[in-house]
Amino acid sequence: MQVSERRVLRKLFVGLLLFVGTILIFFGTTLIVPENSAANEAEIQHHSRQALDHMLKGEHHNAHDKLTHIINHLDPNIPEVYYERGTTHIATDNINAALADYQKAKDLYTAKGDLESAALMQDIIDETRAQFGTSSQ
Repeated sequence: MQVSERRVLRKLFVGLLLFVGTILIFFGTTLIVPENSAANEAEIQHHSRQALDHMLKGEHHNAHDKLTHIINHLDPNIPEVYYERGTTHIATDNINAALADYQKAKDLYTAKGDLESAALMQDIIDETRAQFGTSSQ
């Protein structure tokens, strides 16, 4: 696959992932909803909305920083944060880091007993590997 084709595919893939997040927010659904979180839910929501705003503006590194802040300082057990951060990695062509975050999200969903979401994350992992030619680890 040529470099230009890979860039187009990456943009389409990121666009699709962003579209899903945007639709959720458009219809009033919060993107990241901590369950039984000891962290301040309002602060998590604030940072997650800022991260989405950065993503929509193409400011992927800023979005990554906001999501990493949630993980490191507020609550490391929210699978949706890892999913969103994985999307920032795809946008910056860091496929292995994206796969690691998607795997972490899958593991957290599995630990919570949300097997449907874990299966969806596995589908995203498989599709990411197929799109970017990354083998399973």
